[in-house]
Amino acid sequence: NIARTSGCKSVEASLEIERGSIILKLSDEGHGFDEASVDHGQGLDSMRRRAEKLSGQYELSSRRGSGTTMILTAPLGRRS
Repeated sequence: NIARTSGCKSVEASLEIERGSIILKLSDEGHGFDEASVDHGQGLDSMRRRAEKLSGQYELSSRRGSGTTMILTAPLGRRS
């Protein structure tokens, strides 16, 4: 999905566990977008809702011509 929407040729992915949280980071060198003027649509809103269900945080950073980075941080362990 990243390659399809960003026009990138490669994606960097990392998955870490730090201080009781799991951190997923995805970065591409695609065409990026202006965050202020983008229609977040179902994909970006869906990721934000999923992070909230996990009691986590979702960060998105993108600049036109510079690619996009998404970071999801969620606590490990059982939810009640």
